[in-house]
Amino acid sequence: MTNDKPVHVVRRADEWVVLREGNKKPSSVHSTREQAEKRGRADAEKDKVEFFIHNEEASEQ
Repeated sequence: MTNDKPVHVVRRADEWVVLREGNKKPSSVHSTREQAEKRGRADAEKDKVEFFIHNEEASEQ
């Protein structure tokens, strides 16, 4: 069964999360944007849905 909700990568504090649109709980949590982007893109490609990266320019803290 595929999921038709877009995939979002969002910065949360010191981590990056992959979220399906409308979900409160992340699909996955990562320590770097690159890891989250790789996972999010793969999920979006598999389900043929849109993919978004938010807070792309956020600085490391």
